[in-house]
Amino acid sequence: PQEKCSKHITPNKIQYVRRLLGDISFHYIPAIKDRMIFQKLLGEMYAVLAKDKDFENSLSGFTEEIRAKTEELSSGIADNLKITSVIAPPSDLSNLFRSLDFDTGNSNSKLSLTLQRGDGIQVRHIPEILRYIADAPASDGRHIWGFEEPENSLELAGAYNEAELFCDLAKDENKQIFITSHSPAFFRLPAPRAKKFF
Repeated sequence: PQEKCSKHITPNKIQYVRRLLGDISFHYIPAIKDRMIFQKLLGEMYAVLAKDKDFENSLSGFTEEIRAKTEELSSGIADNLKITSVIAPPSDLSNLFRSLDFDTGNSNSKLSLTLQRGDGIQVRHIPEILRYIADAPASDGRHIWGFEEPENSLELAGAYNEAELFCDLAKDENKQIFITSHSPAFFRLPAPRAKKFF
């Protein structure tokens, strides 16, 4: 059987498969959603933003502002060491983005999403971050989400709202969502809206 299969796999077909796989971004969200999930997603968000020319131009302005504010430091180094040395941000800001957080609340009360908010509110941010990554103008290709137990840390009403959100998101051409769940909010979705496997 192995020999018969290999006869049909031509270099041309392999090229098509590679092209298809290169066009897919897979995002896996485990059942336990910790700070590292947010770090990974914010790093992926940077990868999409870095492709945007307007974002790149705004970084140039940021770099020039840093250089202007540290001109005295650069002059001191040049005088004492006789070399030109200026502070420059890294070319890859993904580590910076991984350290970002969300301020949640209103203008009177700001709370850190990952340090001060409960797991339920944190979990509800994840599909929105994934949507942003998939729908950003610089994002290309198709996005497949593997989402384990999105109902974790949600009360039943919140799980139903989350299930509705996932159904709406899955209508988009560039997204396919695979979910594992123990919640009736997800496994009781009407058949035309979701395919279910038990």
